[in-house]
Amino acid sequence: MKILVTGANGQLGTAFKNVIHDAIFFGRELDITSYNTLDNYLSSVKIDLIINCAAYTKVDKAEDEKEEALKVNTSSIENLVKLQEKYNFSIIHFSTDYVFDGKSSRPYRETDQTCPINYYGQTKLASEDILIKNSNNYLIFRISWLYYRFGYNFVKTMLNIMGNGKDLNIVSDQIGSPTNAFDLADVINKIINNCGYNFTDFKGIYNFSNEGVASWYDFAKAISRIKNYNNEIKPILTKDYPTAAKRPSLSVLDKSKVKSELNVNTIHWYDSLERELKEFL
Repeated sequence: MKILVTGANGQLGTAFKNVIHDAIFFGRELDITSYNTLDNYLSSVKIDLIINCAAYTKVDKAEDEKEEALKVNTSSIENLVKLQEKYNFSIIHFSTDYVFDGKSSRPYRETDQTCPINYYGQTKLASEDILIKNSNNYLIFRISWLYYRFGYNFVKTMLNIMGNGKDLNIVSDQIGSPTNAFDLADVINKIINNCGYNFTDFKGIYNFSNEGVASWYDFAKAISRIKNYNNEIKPILTKDYPTAAKRPSLSVLDKSKVKSELNVNTIHWYDSLERELKEFL
């Protein structure tokens, strides 16, 4: 049984390298936005499961680079689905909390109405729809506020700024759940080991994040506390920090389904962050 991990040089793909050691890993050298490139590769090796970590994740730039964001986040999924029937593999795909508008008064369930308020969220929602309508063997995981010791993310940005002794103004009215990419990869690996590669009986969308909730301000304060920095961190409102793409004010994900149906356990975001900062950064 062979697993192919796409987007292997991003933060989530890199996390999978530290969890699944016998998979095949490809970054941009395997262009999954090209049907012919992907077809040629899959014809040369038997793949049982594709874990698709390839994604366009530059939320603000996506407002201008719409063609590129759509190609990476959506067209590539069309290619995977078309080739799935030909080569008979399973698909694990990752979506985002940004498929919601943030107006809910409680954590979002998988069945809640989607309404993305930025283009990045629109492309990820479109990728979900492609799988749901055209595949019988897939899992989609909606994730939030992903970070890891590799790649570009909030944690590494904060460490760089704090390490240089600068004070910060951090948004305090956007609420979510930080997610350590290692914890996500570890959970996916356990699901594969427990359930195998055929997801037909429990295909669908599952929410995943670390436990607990935080604002970006809370997240920054936690990083500072764990690393013993003395920078002044001031809370500000979203309206005082304009960005090209709108963000949902609440993007907390309800994880009841993934816990009950796939027997998943999660740890609190602060504990995971503390482990990450002490062990790896």
